[in-house]
Amino acid sequence: MNLFKFNLQLFAEEGTPEGAPEGAQEGTQGNTPEGGQEGNPPAEQQTGTILGTLGQKTSNPSPDAGTKEPQQNAGVPENYDFTNIVPEGMEYDAASAEAYSTVAKECGLSQEQASKIAGYGMRYAQGLQQAAAEAQLQQATAWAQEAKEALGADYDKTIQKCGVAMEFMEKRIPGIQGVLNQTPVGNRIEMIQLMAAVGELVGESGDKLHGASGTKIASIYPNTDFEKYK
Repeated sequence: MNLFKFNLQLFAEEGTPEGAPEGAQEGTQGNTPEGGQEGNPPAEQQTGTILGTLGQKTSNPSPDAGTKEPQQNAGVPENYDFTNIVPEGMEYDAASAEAYSTVAKECGLSQEQASKIAGYGMRYAQGLQQAAAEAQLQQATAWAQEAKEALGADYDKTIQKCGVAMEFMEKRIPGIQGVLNQTPVGNRIEMIQLMAAVGELVGESGDKLHGASGTKIASIYPNTDFEKYK
């Protein structure tokens, strides 16, 4: 056995074998599956073909995707009932309840959901009414104070004249005094002065004023017989 026989295989990993085509070394390294950096990936790493993956999402779905179910409505009733949620001090409005029921049904609200919204709305409206009433009371109080300050020492005498006028007007227009109590306008200095002027017209001239009842009223139309129009 010749120990010094030249063996080409000893140099196969470091160079290109004799007679091998140019570029064979690079090709050999490129086809090495180790590392997977060059060449085609292993079969288990391939996700599909170009056409086979059309329309598919590239991101992986989350583990919880598709597991949540939409919240189920308790059910839309055929008819809603709001009679038991009307706040104290408010009256049940059937027309408004029917109109609201139509909207609630279109929105797919259950009885419980619709009742919660309706209850909040009625309490809110009640609060607005109370605020408006308080504002009106404050306005009436402020106008009354302004009238007293403006009339000063003549306040009592002016109010006496207004009483004569109101007695006269109430007999001809029943309820007029109640109308003046519905708004703060009865405390306006202009309205008080107007009623005092009317009181002077229906009373006798002079310091002593007479009421409309039981006395003859001085008429500004002396040639007109108003008895014919009664």
